[in-house]
Amino acid sequence: MDSQGMASALVNSENNKISLFGALKTLLEAVRPYNKTIFTVLESEELIEKAVNAVQGVIGKVSGTGIGFMFTVPIGKIYPISLSE
Repeated sequence: MDSQGMASALVNSENNKISLFGALKTLLEAVRPYNKTIFTVLESEELIEKAVNAVQGVIGKVSGTGIGFMFTVPIGKIYPISLSE
């Protein structure tokens, strides 16, 4: 899905009249205003490791500012939602 970083959201909002946000806007003008966010649910630690290795195999090891990141969050419960009620 399309997503937007917090700094970009702040400088492109109504708050751009505040001097701090104006300075941020100058720094961020050349940066992409929108990003891509990918969510997935994996059933096991083994699948998580395979997915992480696959992504790192494509993009390599990256470091620095303005880069993407991956993280995991455990899912406690899943509740189905039906539209036909």
